[in-house]
Amino acid sequence: MWTAFVSVAVVAAVFVVGPFTFLPSVVGGLVAQNIQADFGLAEAPEVELRNDDAPLEMLLGEFTGGEVSMRGAEFGGVRTESVDVDLDPFDVDMRESITSRSLRSEDLRGDLRIEISEEEVARLAESRADVPVSGVDLSGEEMVVDTSVSLLGNAIPVSVRGGVGFEGGGISFLPGSIAIAGASLPEETTADILEELEVSFELEGLPSGTEIQEAGVEEGAVVLTGRTIGL
Repeated sequence: MWTAFVSVAVVAAVFVVGPFTFLPSVVGGLVAQNIQADFGLAEAPEVELRNDDAPLEMLLGEFTGGEVSMRGAEFGGVRTESVDVDLDPFDVDMRESITSRSLRSEDLRGDLRIEISEEEVARLAESRADVPVSGVDLSGEEMVVDTSVSLLGNAIPVSVRGGVGFEGGGISFLPGSIAIAGASLPEETTADILEELEVSFELEGLPSGTEIQEAGVEEGAVVLTGRTIGL
């Protein structure tokens, strides 16, 4: 008797919980499929959808948002550490999406955050600067680039401090000041170094509805934030 009761309870739980776990998972896979195509990714991103107000309404295709996580995506030769999208609320035509195996929804959109590691920024700076770059440090809100300058036949280590900006589809190092131990540089030499370290690198291949609004430095990374629509 007890065994039969347990079996019935398990079957009932499967009927109740099954659609709740299966259907949102299917929609998440379709969202991942869309975003993989839009961003030109080699692998599908991780997608977690939610309805914070009424979880059961996800069965009806009503979502209050979701998290999309991409790791190691590359855009125009720039390797990102992570790309995350915090999706806005959206609705899905569940029946059409499942039967057609493609997402039937209004355009997905959300807040975008891109992180580029210190190691990748250093690699880009070393390959694109007009002066030798021996190191890059991203700490606080500054980017510090280590280089050297020839002064009276000697190679003098120099550190250039600055910020990071985003303009015209590219990330730019904006040099501001030079630190040098135990010596002063001629004004012309200082100007030359600052100009030669004005390096930039473009992020190519982002979806057309993507807008980068801010660029800055956080501990160990360059961080871009903005919006993306039409996914």
